[in-house]
Amino acid sequence: MKAIQGALIVASSIQIILGYSQVWGLFSRFFSPLGMAPVVGLVGLGLFERGFPVTYVAPTPEIDGVSGA
Repeated sequence: MKAIQGALIVASSIQIILGYSQVWGLFSRFFSPLGMAPVVGLVGLGLFERGFPVTYVAPTPEIDGVSGA
């Protein structure tokens, strides 16, 4: 939980710096919501393994003799 809080603090600090320095205003004309949504999605999916390196999937119980795996 502390790692998530630290990441949020760092990310928001970067956004504050970009906002006050008006760098975001210079770059915002190149970014549209249609262009940024796939980029954010792909970057998020690409970094998912880095944030959650070991994903454990709990076995599901059998229902009516059908295996859950």
